[in-house]
Amino acid sequence: MMMIRCAPGAARVAATRIIRHVLCAAALLRYMHADPAAAAILTCRSEPAHPVLGQPVLWRIRGLDLSQPLPDWRPGDFGEDWLLHGQSTSRSVDSRGHTLQSAEITLYPMASGGLKLPSLDIGGLHCAATQIDVAGHAPGEAPLRMASRIAPARPMVGQMTRIELDLGGPGGVVWGPIVAQATNASLRELSATDTASSARGDTATQWRYVWDLLPLRPGPLTMHFGLLEARRFGQLLIYPPSKLVFQVRPLPAFWPAGLPVGRPQFLAPSAPGQLHVGGLGILRVRLRAVGLSAQMLESIVAASVVPDGLNMYPPRIRQLDAPDQGLQQIWLIDWPFRVERAGLVRYPILRLPYEDPELGAPQAAEANWGRVQVDDPGARRLRQWALAILSFIGFSAVAGSAYKVFQASREKRRWTAIGLNQDARTLEALWAMARIGSQNPALTLRMWLTRQAQAQQRHVKLVEEVERRLYGPEAPRNPSKE
Repeated sequence: MMMIRCAPGAARVAATRIIRHVLCAAALLRYMHADPAAAAILTCRSEPAHPVLGQPVLWRIRGLDLSQPLPDWRPGDFGEDWLLHGQSTSRSVDSRGHTLQSAEITLYPMASGGLKLPSLDIGGLHCAATQIDVAGHAPGEAPLRMASRIAPARPMVGQMTRIELDLGGPGGVVWGPIVAQATNASLRELSATDTASSARGDTATQWRYVWDLLPLRPGPLTMHFGLLEARRFGQLLIYPPSKLVFQVRPLPAFWPAGLPVGRPQFLAPSAPGQLHVGGLGILRVRLRAVGLSAQMLESIVAASVVPDGLNMYPPRIRQLDAPDQGLQQIWLIDWPFRVERAGLVRYPILRLPYEDPELGAPQAAEANWGRVQVDDPGARRLRQWALAILSFIGFSAVAGSAYKVFQASREKRRWTAIGLNQDARTLEALWAMARIGSQNPALTLRMWLTRQAQAQQRHVKLVEEVERRLYGPEAPRNPSKE
């Protein structure tokens, strides 16, 4: 004979369930085999005997020869303590003419502790309201852990706010998406992350859900987290929803609509550092902000002070589609320009006012591209030509002076050589060349000699020698008479 031993508590629970099932089955069989005019039966019971928060509870209803069909249940029939997840009904008639109806209602508890199932009255038959004790977690398992955070803790209207919800529980739980809603705010879900941890050999995963929230009205704001659904070893778990309530500060009365709250982020790539007069360029900037419009950015660009020497053209403003950025907007601004004068020219500075929630005062974010060195090729060429001409003139003057010095030195050496060598023929040849290039055909040798700066007394003697050879011994000797 086989014997099964159980713990005393488990034995009592098993015995209670078996006895209840046997009694119900015996009652139904007795009435099914009894006279057709026998009394009707209505039974109600729930499973499991010890429900746990997050796990389903089955409420089974059986009826024999009821005077009316079993009701269709609605969510409001169970109040706020239960979530009606599903129901099924069946009806059959046996060979003896007995009608058997059954219903199975799947409920999820929305709280732990003592919860009541409603009473049921059909044709004078009655199922009393039943209290069920729902445990917060199964023995030996980790309970549901849920923590929510908001940053900043007290945001201002129009200020980007980060909402985080951390979920943890027993091992093997895989959380599904969460539907969140917020009143008087814009909301966008970001990517969820998961982190695995192990304790006492039980591996658990903590999930973090993140939302971007933009408050639109001052005062209390409620963030509603929908039903928390998960899967564990193929079983659907549903936990009750939760909410987060916080206070939203109002904007200052003077702050205009359409300008950002919180510091925007400018990313300005380097602009051209050198250009020619008449050259074209583009100032580019990438902007991260919240709550801006293309019209507001156009007005901000138009209000910028343009320095002298630049001609700015209308900007091209476009918004990037970046769903993974949440409510953050990403704007690209291309601002073309043309330089019109030479020199060091400063680029315009793009200033975007914003309200600083921490300081409670207006501030301004800037995009600064620095300066550009502008060169004028025409003026440079003129300067180069002028410098070349001046250099040529200077070189010519220096060369002319050097040539004159060289000629004088050469003449001096020539006359010195003629005097030292008493070279009368060379002296005569020089005088003959001078007469050919002179306008005075009667230029005598003595007249010509008096005009030579290098002539000396020794050269006069050579003149007398040439005159004697040319004119004879009676040649005139007084140069003033010639």
